[in-house]
Amino acid sequence: MANKRDLSDIKCLVLHNTSNYEMNAQELKNYLKTDNSTRMCHYLVDDKEILEVVPLDEIAWNTGVAFDYGNLYGIAIEIVSKENVSEYLIGEQKAVDLIKELLERFNLTKEDIFFHRDFCRDINCPANILSIYGNKKNFIDKYFGG
Repeated sequence: MANKRDLSDIKCLVLHNTSNYEMNAQELKNYLKTDNSTRMCHYLVDDKEILEVVPLDEIAWNTGVAFDYGNLYGIAIEIVSKENVSEYLIGEQKAVDLIKELLERFNLTKEDIFFHRDFCRDINCPANILSIYGNKKNFIDKYFGG
């Protein structure tokens, strides 16, 4: 059974990179359905498409820290990792466009953007973003202003 929430409870966005380099967004969505892990993110984004996995009025258990701020009040966005950096960056840009849309829709700011790592320090996620930009500040500054 899904954990429902009111859309007014949405207070942040939590960014992730998948650790799987072999599957695209649709393949991952299909896998999550069979693995019974469909509650892990709201969106999967790759270089081709943006897929909603969990409705926004439901909690997606994505931070690994049970009833924390990111799980209860966040929208979880998984950016699909690609070995081809050009393809990955296309997906990343699609995710950034989605993030900007969600920031506006829910009256959020760049300070409301979190990385998975912000909730679970032992996890290097979003690994691709951290590898490319070095840290969250550089990523935020590039796409959302310094």
